[in-house]
Amino acid sequence: QSRAQLTMLTCIAPDPSGYGRVVRDANQNLLAVVEERAATLVQRAISEVNSGVYVFQSGWLWSHLNDLQLNAQGEYYLTDLISMAISEGRGNVPQPSTIAAARRVQTPVITYTLDGLDEAMGINTKIQLSQAESIVQSRLRRQWMGAGVTMLMPDSVYMGVDVQIGADTVIYPGVVLEGKTYIDAACTIGPNAHIIDSRVGEGCRIISSTVEGSILEERVTLGPYSHLRPGTQVNSDVHLGNFVEVKNSTLESGVQAGHFSYLGDAQVGENANIGAGAVTANYDGEKKNPTTIGKDAFIGVGTMLRAPIEIGEGATTGAGSVVLKDVPPQTTVAGVPARVINKLLSTEE
Repeated sequence: QSRAQLTMLTCIAPDPSGYGRVVRDANQNLLAVVEERAATLVQRAISEVNSGVYVFQSGWLWSHLNDLQLNAQGEYYLTDLISMAISEGRGNVPQPSTIAAARRVQTPVITYTLDGLDEAMGINTKIQLSQAESIVQSRLRRQWMGAGVTMLMPDSVYMGVDVQIGADTVIYPGVVLEGKTYIDAACTIGPNAHIIDSRVGEGCRIISSTVEGSILEERVTLGPYSHLRPGTQVNSDVHLGNFVEVKNSTLESGVQAGHFSYLGDAQVGENANIGAGAVTANYDGEKKNPTTIGKDAFIGVGTMLRAPIEIGEGATTGAGSVVLKDVPPQTTVAGVPARVINKLLSTEE
């Protein structure tokens, strides 16, 4: 709007340490930007600092870049362009009071000043990085609480900028939400849950567990202390209790796995029950092998399923079984190795 050849963003900083100071004359005309290492004690007391954000008229910029000289530290300072403009006699024009005035006066260098550093703070140290992160996190928390999300201890919640959260979800302390994560409405997350690049359906509850690259449909309960690894699809009304690990698997609706189990590269049918200590032995030393568990199957406690293997619909494995061969539907196996001990006959048989 002002047709300036260079507009720079400055900030009034409560603590200007580490920033270049904006030096002006008695009429508030811009004189120079002085880096802190080169500033005098008087200049260091100036609270207006350079943010490092500039808008140039491109023709003027390209015609002057080659005139930049190395300083004593062996660096090029972009702020020297400001001094060039001033030295050319174009920098000491008073700031236009209105847009109309700006159109009448070609001002080569003007400033736009913010109160505080929140919009444009520089990051040169780990301390400044943490301060910037704190600002971003505070904004994200306010955004989602304003959209109807409950956070019991907001300062303990960390979230990425791409995270989406539905209304009426409750976030407990110690929750970390990262990547492209979507939490639907009316969920309960935490305490101490870590969710990365995952989608969580409406009404889910995740307690003290980690979810990576996974999809949870409606009303799934997970944890505490469970781990869903990438490639996992958990359909509606599944219950996964404590110390359950699932990797690259699909669990159909109603599956139950209450205690310390491992399901890897598995397809688990509707309403199947996975007993405590059940393990899919999916790795043979060279490759990962699939396990298929049919609808309504009952996998007894301590069962080991050596993949590749298929457990038929409605089949049962006894406690402590080591299953090395496919189990037909409606069949009970037990033992080490597991053998058929009972086969349910259909009404036709």
